[in-house]
Amino acid sequence: MQNLYRGGKAMQNFFGEEYYQNYWTENGGTSYENLEEFQVFIRSAAEYIKKEYHPQTVLDAGCAMGLLVAALRDLGVEAYGVDLSEYAISRVREDIRPYCAVGSLADPLPNSLPRRYDLVVSIEVLEHMPEEDGKKSIANLCTMSDQILFSSVPDDTTDPTHINLHETPYWCGLFAKQGFFSAEEKKPLFLPRHARFFQRKSVPAAVELYEEKLQNYEEQ
Repeated sequence: MQNLYRGGKAMQNFFGEEYYQNYWTENGGTSYENLEEFQVFIRSAAEYIKKEYHPQTVLDAGCAMGLLVAALRDLGVEAYGVDLSEYAISRVREDIRPYCAVGSLADPLPNSLPRRYDLVVSIEVLEHMPEEDGKKSIANLCTMSDQILFSSVPDDTTDPTHINLHETPYWCGLFAKQGFFSAEEKKPLFLPRHARFFQRKSVPAAVELYEEKLQNYEEQ
C-alpha cells in the first residue's frame, strides 16, 4: 500500500471510481454518494456547523464529492471544497461544481478558490496521506482561516488507505506549532471524541487558558 503514495498522481488515481464504488460497498454501503445514512449525517453536520459556528464562508478541505459543500450552500453558507480525486470532483452536484476544485491539501489552493475563510473543515482526511504531506497540509490550512474544525481517524486499520494514524495529541502538537490551540467549549459534538475545534491564539493567551483550565480542575 505504501507504494501507492509515492507521488501525488498515484494517490489521485487510487481515489477513483473503484475506491468510491467498491470500497464503500465492501464495507456495508451501496456506494459513497448513495449511502442514505451518510447523506443524513452530512445534512446534520451542515446544520450543526451553521448553528454553532455561524460562518459566512467555509472550505471543506478533502471534500470528496462535495456533499458537505452542497449541504452548507443549501443552508445559505458560502462553502467551497477541494479534493485530490478528479473522479470525486467530477461527481459533485452540477450546481455545486463551480465551487469545488481538484487539488492536494499539501499544495497551495487552486486559483479558482478563495484564499481565506471564516472556517476550514477537514474531517477524516489526513489519515489517508503520507505523514510529511499531512504536516504540510496542516501548515497550509492554518494560513486559510483562524478557525479549523478537524478530525482524523486515530486507530482504524481496516481501511488500507489509512497510512497516517495518530492519536489526538499528535495533531494538537502540529497545530500548536502553527499557533492554533483546541477550544474545548467549541468541540464538535456531531463528530467522534478525537475531533477538535482549533483557533488561532497567541502563546500567552494559550498559556493563560491552559492555566485557567488547570486551576478549575484542581478546585473541583
